[in-house]
Amino acid sequence: MKAVNTIIDALLYILLICWQWVLIWTIHRQVTKIRLNLKTVGISILLTVLVTPILNGLWIITILPFMLIHTYLHDRYQPFRLIYFYSIYTSFISLLLTNLIGLSFYLFLPAKVYAIKEIQVIGIVILPISIHWLTLKIMHINFTVLKEDVEYIRHDILLPANRILTIEFLIFLVVYTIETVKNATESLEMYTAYIFFVYIFMFFALLAFLGIQARNYLIQEIKDAKAEQYENSLPYYLEIEQLYRELAGFRHDFTNILLSLEESIKTEDIALITSVYSDVLSETQVGINRTKLNVADLSNVLNPALKSVISAKVLAAQQKNILVTLEVKENIENCYIDLLDYIRIVSNLLDNAIEGAIVTKKRLLRIALFYKDDLFFTHIENSANTKNMTIDRMFSNGFSSKGTSHGHGLNNVQRILQKYPNNWIETTINNGQIIQTIIIKKVS
Repeated sequence: MKAVNTIIDALLYILLICWQWVLIWTIHRQVTKIRLNLKTVGISILLTVLVTPILNGLWIITILPFMLIHTYLHDRYQPFRLIYFYSIYTSFISLLLTNLIGLSFYLFLPAKVYAIKEIQVIGIVILPISIHWLTLKIMHINFTVLKEDVEYIRHDILLPANRILTIEFLIFLVVYTIETVKNATESLEMYTAYIFFVYIFMFFALLAFLGIQARNYLIQEIKDAKAEQYENSLPYYLEIEQLYRELAGFRHDFTNILLSLEESIKTEDIALITSVYSDVLSETQVGINRTKLNVADLSNVLNPALKSVISAKVLAAQQKNILVTLEVKENIENCYIDLLDYIRIVSNLLDNAIEGAIVTKKRLLRIALFYKDDLFFTHIENSANTKNMTIDRMFSNGFSSKGTSHGHGLNNVQRILQKYPNNWIETTINNGQIIQTIIIKKVS
């Protein structure tokens, strides 16, 4: 009978470990947006079961190393600060919430209710997951901004957040180790309430810091975007102003031409009519056909911010003697993702396209925006020196035809697209051309 009870206790303990890992991977999913992998979950549970006879309750110290290895193997191109944040945040918050709910049950539930296994499972898995998800929603915390490779994210959010998490995790491990080694439920009973409130403070202080810093970053991004929009709008408005001046001049010249033709027709002077057409009208037609910017197509881009960015990039390319073709045959109003993210994608791709085209003899750039079914396509095609160029190298961090101080654009595009699982980029390198198409799926 004793052996049976031992086996049952062992199975229950393994079950609790399984539930703990379910919680860990669910929080990891809430933070990283990476889907749960049953194989990875199984490996984590198996390794924990193997080390538990050696470490007993201290098996939790293996969580952080495992998460670090897993996150690195899955996202090795990410900066280590971000990998470390994902790993220690997932490890610490899952353990903290488990113990926080456990302490709550211990403090506020009757002993008979607290002893029920189902209640313990609720405390280990369901409530922590729900509390974490609800807290993120209420505090409007969006972890996707942490993937941005900018100075503010690296030094003002990730660096202090990692330090705070490390200190708090060490404090948690010390308290947990004392409880486990001494089996000190009774010896620490008088401090349980204090530990409970410390855990609450640690949890909400950390999330408050992340929420405030992330909001500050987004506010600054909006300010920078508005400033960039204004700066990018100036060339567009100057071009429109120039077109109006040319139109006004053409109207004046056209009036004089009509007067000349009228006199020629009255006198039936065919030679004069021919001269007016050859010397004036043909030159006017050439002037009309030499318009720099395809205003008709650009007017189909209904969003002012996006319109200003595209016009600025097109004019910048034309100033470098790049032949630009712009095709926007329908009204472009919704890009199906966050507008700021889409503008950053387009800006990066156009900058790289101009950079590639300027070193070639053909100097060609083609841009097309269009919808098809529930997809939005952004097609950018440019001439380029494609010798020894591969797609993998193009998207590697630091690759650029201009040297080591450049080359983060395409890598940044990849990071942004990772925030949207239903979107992708198709890249083709062929015969001195680079063709890139961003495909964004409408989310109903």
